[in-house]
Amino acid sequence: MTLVDSEAAFAARCKEICGDDSLHTLLQASGVRTHSALAFSCGTPKAQPTEAEFKSFADSVVQSPASIGRVSQLKRLHFESSTLVIAQLRALVEGDSTEAGKRLPAAEKSARLADAKKRLKGLVIEDEMEPSHALIDAVAHMGESNAVVWIPPSKCTKRDAELKLGLRDKQKYLTVQEQSVTLAPAPDKIVAEHGTPLEVQWCLQRRGLAFFMCGFMEWETHEKWVASLLRCLSSDVPPGYAPISMQQILRADSEIFLLLAREVKRVKPDSSGVMEMGVLMNRFRHDPRITTYLQPLQRGSASQGVASPSLAGEELKSCPYHADSSGHRFCWQFNLGKCNAECKGSPPACSRGVHGCMTCRRLGHGHSACWFAHAGKGKGKKGKGKGDKSDSSSPKE
Repeated sequence: MTLVDSEAAFAARCKEICGDDSLHTLLQASGVRTHSALAFSCGTPKAQPTEAEFKSFADSVVQSPASIGRVSQLKRLHFESSTLVIAQLRALVEGDSTEAGKRLPAAEKSARLADAKKRLKGLVIEDEMEPSHALIDAVAHMGESNAVVWIPPSKCTKRDAELKLGLRDKQKYLTVQEQSVTLAPAPDKIVAEHGTPLEVQWCLQRRGLAFFMCGFMEWETHEKWVASLLRCLSSDVPPGYAPISMQQILRADSEIFLLLAREVKRVKPDSSGVMEMGVLMNRFRHDPRITTYLQPLQRGSASQGVASPSLAGEELKSCPYHADSSGHRFCWQFNLGKCNAECKGSPPACSRGVHGCMTCRRLGHGHSACWFAHAGKGKGKKGKGKGDKSDSSSPKE
């Protein structure tokens, strides 16, 4: 929704010009609720009305001879409305791609937040639950472009983070806009905290509130999807299978929005109030293309980590090291001198593990060829052999 079509922005501007709600009440009684309606209620933005025509229009609004002060207020508001309509049409024709054209008016956001708090009485929309203005703008832009996109948890920021960022001095940089170089403020890069399941839940709930505030999806519809995702994190899994990870949750979340992007023909509700996006989300929650990502996976094989020393052979059980300094396991067959597999990378490793010694952790040889592993045994045998030979020899008679 643009500034010229926002009823909340029009009401706020009427109050700023008049000082109270009397002017807005009179215009609302006459059926004028937006800037676009006022711009065409008397003349057109390109053909301004005459003094007599505007005086007649002011009298019809006030329903009595309008005073000079009331006429001046209406003239100012009518001029601003006509200017905004022309600027909006020019932006559409020229294809203005700046972020300012994608943002909802601040008064519209405040009005929608107040309406959400009134309609969702059991939900406290504060602190962690209040979506940021950037998140609301991102969701609202889906309706303007009629295209569904996935908003990851990292971009589902909260309003408090924006307020804290606003206290800092924004850096400016050179940018090219409309074939001219201008100095523009650097875009804000706020990343929502999503390291724990609770933080992910807050992020997704803020996104659901943004969809609800923009009128594209009911709060209950999005909340059912979030609850089904988080339920998988605590579900029991069969023996030998790993619990469902957060990566699987996010993958399923992105996949359902991919299906919505393909199937949704109209992001905004139709004339009867049916929200196509919400209807399809309820259907896709049980779609096999989505539930496949929420199934438990088999645990990885032992070759992916450091194996237990009890699984090694009798000759390797006494080795002090079963992995290198980086945590990569050693190849047992190489340490026994029996590995003929191809080695790649640095350190050299085959599919079984690193080709390094389990006794000294050096590369290039295994336990079977390690000098440190057999030095004591060699000297002991050699000394014992000489002693046995000297003892067995007898003096000549």
